[in-house]
Amino acid sequence: MGAGLVMLCQPVLAAEVVNGITTIKPELGAASEQAVGAATLSWRGWLGMGTVIRAANPDPVISGASMNTLNDGDLNYRSGDAVSTAIESYLQADVQYHGLGMRVAGKAWYDYTQARQAVLHGNVTNHYQPGAALSDEGFVPLGRFGNAVLDDAYLYGTTRLAGYPLLLRAGRQTIPWGSPTSSGMLSQINAIDYAALSRASSVAAEAGIPDWAVYGKLNLSDRLSLDAFYQFAYAPNVYPGCGTFYSTGDYVQPGCNQLTLNGALLSAISQRNISNSDSQSISNALDYVSRSADRLPSGGQYGAGVHYLLDGVGRFGFYAANIDSKVGYTGVQHNSAGVLTPLLANRGLAQATGLSSQYYRSYPANLHLFVLNFATRLPDQTAAYAELGYIPDQPLAWNGSDFLNGLLLGRGPLSRLASLPVAGSADGYDRYQVMSVSLGATRPLGKLAGGEVKLSAELGLKHVFALPDPSVMRYGRAGWGMAASQAYPSCSGDAATCRLDGFITSNAWGARVRLESRYASIWPDLVLTPALTVGQDVRGYSYDGQFSQGRFTTMLSLALHVRRDYQLDLSYLKTGGGDYNLLRDRSLVSLGLGMRL
Repeated sequence: MGAGLVMLCQPVLAAEVVNGITTIKPELGAASEQAVGAATLSWRGWLGMGTVIRAANPDPVISGASMNTLNDGDLNYRSGDAVSTAIESYLQADVQYHGLGMRVAGKAWYDYTQARQAVLHGNVTNHYQPGAALSDEGFVPLGRFGNAVLDDAYLYGTTRLAGYPLLLRAGRQTIPWGSPTSSGMLSQINAIDYAALSRASSVAAEAGIPDWAVYGKLNLSDRLSLDAFYQFAYAPNVYPGCGTFYSTGDYVQPGCNQLTLNGALLSAISQRNISNSDSQSISNALDYVSRSADRLPSGGQYGAGVHYLLDGVGRFGFYAANIDSKVGYTGVQHNSAGVLTPLLANRGLAQATGLSSQYYRSYPANLHLFVLNFATRLPDQTAAYAELGYIPDQPLAWNGSDFLNGLLLGRGPLSRLASLPVAGSADGYDRYQVMSVSLGATRPLGKLAGGEVKLSAELGLKHVFALPDPSVMRYGRAGWGMAASQAYPSCSGDAATCRLDGFITSNAWGARVRLESRYASIWPDLVLTPALTVGQDVRGYSYDGQFSQGRFTTMLSLALHVRRDYQLDLSYLKTGGGDYNLLRDRSLVSLGLGMRL
């Protein structure tokens, strides 16, 4: 263990998860209506079922011992195993009366595979029992393997302000801002339910997580409008739970409350090599870091937008917002001196009986977001979109190995963490100025072999201002040990570990392309849509996980619609590439079947 602790304490980010589970989700259909006296009741919904099957065996590097805090989801399944088999329903109802309305929506699901199927390795919450089913004890409601939850619940209506029409909404809702490209900054406004997106049975309406807010839109003319929101509460992103197929953090989600050290710290204390399994690690007070209460913002997010349609050119939008991060960062707090630090024990100053530190997840508040976007439709029906975004105070996660080696052994760029005072804490990130550029276009290509062909493409670029050299300070790169640095030049790991590569870079970019063909005349009431979607991360490692150099995804999909009421979706997703891509072995086959209610 001469080079330090070879384990990692930062999981992949939201964008890295969505790059693995990107599929086109079904949309809700048209609403049914019924008059109830002077009121109008409308409703629509979805009932679906589906399964996801792993299509590649675990990569020995990604699932190896050096990834002990990130690999439970990889170890639990082999190629051919079902990783999710779920049934789910989503219902949405509106009541309108004299210009006032109320919308209520809810969803329910049950994933038999996650709740009942025996797995090969286990997770923290089932105490790492191989041959038993995973446990979701302590998971947040949206992260459970089965549940029924309230979604939207808000009042809405129209009035006039200074003679101009004003739409108002109040209650649990998502803010209607977003980006049509996958790398746009506006997607940070609403929290995202990645756990739902990973189920083949889910519908697009489940993606956003509503929060308590007020929203208003004022139409000053046919060309100019203003809108604004204020969120009273806070909700973070929800990710697949620890041990599930798409989990890449064994300790991240609430309920997954032990960060295993797997003998690494014991080796440093005893000066001999000790390697413990996850089940052994969670039973030894010196071989795991326990979790303290997560640090969540209290709400108070707000923003405003201006939208202008310039005739013959297109629609422009400018947005400014104060938001809280929907992504968590691993931090550490140093508790009372009564529980001694292993670092002191290693120096022969005391006998360690437990760790004096705990980890937590912090969600940084008060990110200032500025976005300018543009959308237009050209004479040949090509739709084009561009977005420029800027955040002057974006958190960047410390490298996980640097974090742990600094905290527990006093080594590396973060060696100062070993001297944290009692009651002191470190949130695990620094803030930087970042910029994002997204370009996208969709163009109809006419008919080919009887189908209506459409090509969509997007290009994204991420930039971090004034990022230090990785030999001095580095960010990101989950899954590998501590590289050499000016503060600690030694590195005894493999080549991938010791290279000053894979960390967040000043610039990163990639592209996504989708080709689809719609066949509506093969059979009455039948619409068939095959598609090919390809994503390639060309250069660099972005601060938000959107781009990881060399990573690619290729998806072949087939959507079958019958009378617009029934839909079958079949897809094969191939993931791979990238020296530091933790999802390169997560290829899958997905089959979903549903009906619109």
